[in-house]
Amino acid sequence: MNEIKRTTLKLGDKMIEIKIEKPKMIRFIDSHYNELFLLQDGGQIRTIYPDREEVIRTCKYIDETHFRDHAGIYHICQFAELMEKLGCRIEAIEND
Repeated sequence: MNEIKRTTLKLGDKMIEIKIEKPKMIRFIDSHYNELFLLQDGGQIRTIYPDREEVIRTCKYIDETHFRDHAGIYHICQFAELMEKLGCRIEAIEND
């Protein structure tokens, strides 16, 4: 769920309420729950396999501990364990 912050501003003699929604963030961890990085909903990661093959994944937020990509739905620790088992490295792709 997106975190919603409400702020009230005074504009002249009127009070205006502004709603600011923080983006959903997917947490990527290792199998010991150490945080590697955060990725905004809809962001991409690069998976680098031991043979140097690279796969780009677009990740969609489901909830605080789950996300989905083209291959399925993952719990964040399940994904971490799978990547470690396969000997893969993952990194966020920065979109400026």
